[in-house]
Amino acid sequence: MQNFQKVYGELNTKQREAVDQIEGPVMVLAGPGTGKTQLLGARVANILNLTDVNPGNILCLTYTEAGVSAMRSRLASLIGSAGYQVSVQTFHSFALEVFRRFPDYFLDYRGFQPVDDLSRYEVIKKILQGLPPSFKLAHRSFGRNDSIKDLVSKIAELKKAGLTPKETMEIADQNFQDLEDLKELLDLVPNPLPKKKTEQLQLQEILANYLSSQNYPAELNSSVVISNLKSIVLNSLAAALLEAQKLQKNTPITAWKGATLEKTSSGNWKFKDLEFNQNLQEVTYVYEVYSKKLIELEKLEFEDMILNLINGLRHNSELKYNVQEQWQYILVDEFQDTSFAQLEIIRLLGENPASEGAPNIMAVGDDDQAIYAFQGAEVSNIQTFVNFYPKKVNLITLQDNYRSSQEILSSSLETAKFIQERPTGTVPKELVKKSRKSLSLKVELQTLPTQDAELSWLAQDIKTQIKNGTKAEEIAVLAPKHKFLIDLSAELAENQIPVYYQSSSNILEDEVVLNLINLAELVLQISKGVTVDSKAKLAEVLTDPYWGLPSSTIWNLSLTANKINQEKNPADRKHWLELMQEGLASKDTAEDIELQTIANLLLSWGADALNLSLEKMLDLLVGVTKQDQPTSPFKKYYFSQAELQKNPAKYATFLSSLSTLREHLRNYYPDLENRKLQDLVDYVRLCQEYGGLKIAKKGVHLGSGGVNLITAYGSKGLEFEQVYIMHSVDKVWSEAASSNSQSLKFTSNFKSHKDTSDDKTRLFYVAQTRAKNRLVHSSYKFDNKGKEVVPLRYLEPLKDNPEIKLNFKDCSGDLMSTEQASEAYEQKLFSNLNLTGTKASLAEVLAPILEEYRLSATHLGTLFDEDYGGELEFINRHLLRFPQAMNDSAVHGSAIHRALEKAHLAFNKNSQIFKDLNLTDFLLESYQKEITKSSLDVEIKIRLLEKTKHTFTKLQKDLLNLIQLNVKPEVDIKVNFDEARLSGKIDAVIINKEQGTATIRDYKTGTPKKSLDSRYKNQLYFYRLLLEISPQILPKNIKLKSAELAYISPKEDQLIIASLDYHSTKNESEYLEFKKLVKDVWSQIMSLGQS
Repeated sequence: MQNFQKVYGELNTKQREAVDQIEGPVMVLAGPGTGKTQLLGARVANILNLTDVNPGNILCLTYTEAGVSAMRSRLASLIGSAGYQVSVQTFHSFALEVFRRFPDYFLDYRGFQPVDDLSRYEVIKKILQGLPPSFKLAHRSFGRNDSIKDLVSKIAELKKAGLTPKETMEIADQNFQDLEDLKELLDLVPNPLPKKKTEQLQLQEILANYLSSQNYPAELNSSVVISNLKSIVLNSLAAALLEAQKLQKNTPITAWKGATLEKTSSGNWKFKDLEFNQNLQEVTYVYEVYSKKLIELEKLEFEDMILNLINGLRHNSELKYNVQEQWQYILVDEFQDTSFAQLEIIRLLGENPASEGAPNIMAVGDDDQAIYAFQGAEVSNIQTFVNFYPKKVNLITLQDNYRSSQEILSSSLETAKFIQERPTGTVPKELVKKSRKSLSLKVELQTLPTQDAELSWLAQDIKTQIKNGTKAEEIAVLAPKHKFLIDLSAELAENQIPVYYQSSSNILEDEVVLNLINLAELVLQISKGVTVDSKAKLAEVLTDPYWGLPSSTIWNLSLTANKINQEKNPADRKHWLELMQEGLASKDTAEDIELQTIANLLLSWGADALNLSLEKMLDLLVGVTKQDQPTSPFKKYYFSQAELQKNPAKYATFLSSLSTLREHLRNYYPDLENRKLQDLVDYVRLCQEYGGLKIAKKGVHLGSGGVNLITAYGSKGLEFEQVYIMHSVDKVWSEAASSNSQSLKFTSNFKSHKDTSDDKTRLFYVAQTRAKNRLVHSSYKFDNKGKEVVPLRYLEPLKDNPEIKLNFKDCSGDLMSTEQASEAYEQKLFSNLNLTGTKASLAEVLAPILEEYRLSATHLGTLFDEDYGGELEFINRHLLRFPQAMNDSAVHGSAIHRALEKAHLAFNKNSQIFKDLNLTDFLLESYQKEITKSSLDVEIKIRLLEKTKHTFTKLQKDLLNLIQLNVKPEVDIKVNFDEARLSGKIDAVIINKEQGTATIRDYKTGTPKKSLDSRYKNQLYFYRLLLEISPQILPKNIKLKSAELAYISPKEDQLIIASLDYHSTKNESEYLEFKKLVKDVWSQIMSLGQS
């Protein structure tokens, strides 16, 4: 205990108060850097010092495994080996500990596996398919991936509230009763609300009388997770009425009506909560079936452990007594991160008659650092804990900071002032510097012209700091999302700056896994016979780096194949694989031999795929299995000794990806030994079908002992000498995310988290308070499209605060104007191609192709697509014309377009045709002919036909209105715009002779967008340019007025139209800029053919 006495002597007054009070409830509000970890450890030591309890009778609960490790280390340093006997747990591990100690009260979870996202998705989907037709959730729209995710989120919401299916259904039943009791209120609200002053006062009096006749609490009990719905409705009305009386107008009552009521089809009022309660009932039904199914599958979710512990403690008094006797002193860290369910565990542990309403529980948290609301954390739990033990809880606030300089603390205080909703009685904590170091570096704000300029500046400034003596590991760069850190990691690597970056990534996006899956898909296609699809996949696979093929070899193969097949009938054209095997793929003998070897290897794997197990095929494709014939170069390329020496972190990451993939396959397929290569492809397809399912893994990039790149979420609990907060602009750090879908909204007595500005503010506050001695906010003035961004609101007060002494450097105007920033964006589109040593030869290959080339809207879209396009994709797809199979979405879209074209032509020929002939049948027949020609699997064709029949049927009226117009379908145009050769096919040009106008229409079959983004605007501007240069396309005296996108989507019950007025002031300005852009893009494309 000597260490304890030393530490105790160093505690400040408030810390000692918390350590000394070992009996009764204590709430400690501990600001960042105020020594809460030291406090928790000292309190445990003091309990052991002053009482005769064993270390095992003390329970410390925290939020993460990292917190558990830190607490155990702190206890060991204070009290020696006894520190390891204290029960330090996360909430989940504590639940498992109770299950282990008291197995008679719980289901035997031994052998259960955590449920993965894919299994969860499949189980839910099957449940939805079996629902009665009367269920709202039985509608096909809820079987979509995004809707299933919403449903999973809603079930998790109920679990985190500590509610079982039975308890939730009881609440839903009570909700219906409450709404029934409130029906009288509906008759009191006139429709519309009165506008005359006297009538408004009469309404206020009527509502006041009604409220006075009702029995309900004037204030809601914040200690109750799910409040009575009737009380919520009446309290909200009372608040609106009080505000209306103050303002002497009915605006607040109108707002209450809009939030609470809606009209029925007959024009009467009804409560919105009536529909939302149906959502609650149906979700609860799925929740119950889902829970039973997981038990059958011997799988569980983390929330289930918490929920089962709560049920055990609630319904077994003997169990609760034994658990309370085992853990007599409880400490809870990071209390602001607890959910309602975790709070319920704490309440039940403290509900011991022996404690007389004052259990020995200390909760430590900070409402300003509550950043996990999106995971179910409830900052209101701080106030609820205080309400549990009125007049008995001791509320202590720690404000002495032992981490940061005063300038940093003052800066973070300005941010904290932006937090709007706080637990009752709490205010922004004015932290006071008590650092043992007295460095006083200024807080900095550096504004650069663009994001690229900011990244460059960050790299150079960090390099300078390291050169001046700061250790790389004492520097951290923080951002709200990984995508920003990834951009910076590349910049730092280029500057030879060591980086430590831990990310949770999707292995299905890792190069090594993507290439392995590509190879597996090709081998399967070959095993089924040489097809058009395998030709496209072969071209993709041959470009993968492990084959070691030079770019020129692939170009020669593509050009040779095109030349040989040019004059042959389609049935006689040779597949790339045949040309490779026959040695006809190149003029170079060495190249032919190499390609011939690859062809033979692929064909042998195609034969093996029909017989060998999945695991054995993976070994063959990776190159683990030794063969007499040539083996896969995959392993040698990615996992050679040379690669290990060259880049050990990358080597380890790739190895981890493959290991993780196989681990997930084993979990998903219990009978993996009986599975074939097709099962790997099916598994990946299911993952991608579920909205791009992520399989998370941890990976370290670019070496350890370097500059720390961390998300603000991951930085919680850490501290660094110097902290850079990158991209300190409003849209990155301050804007709240768009609200989640309300299709499954619950009633007003359920709290559903919505991303708020307070969440963003708290996250930025956490980022700022990681810094010890230097805090740098870096920002940019123009985004990647040359538009000026909004400055971060949290930083504005710093500029005029004399205490902070902000070092503000605005370099945004020195280097780049708005016009230059826009030009830089265009240049960036053509700067990401890395063809070192092959640029000249590539130019020679492209030059003759570019002589005949025409730019289309599709090609322009490829260049500007930041996610799936770019210059390299443009060259491969549109210039070298690498074979590319049409996926089911592309085949579907093409068939829809062809069917509509035929319908337009048929109507133009005979305007009475669709009075005698059913339009749906006509469209479907045309559609079926088109997809029958495709190489899609039969099952996919059947699925597309069923989906499209349903779409055509429900949209028949809208489609008929579209068809029965004066329309020119599929207008094909080829023109010159100065030096630029352009081409395009417009789906339809609608002629309105009465108004003398024309409208361009483009059909879309994807998910409708509420507004036109820049990609679609560019497409419609491109079509305008084509028609302007070709005025003969339009009849005389007809002027082009507008354009529209017509969405024919199975997800919608009506046709969705998004329109663009070409002649609005804004759009005219954008169109002029677009024409300049086309010329610039053309020049850049032509430069590809110049050595």
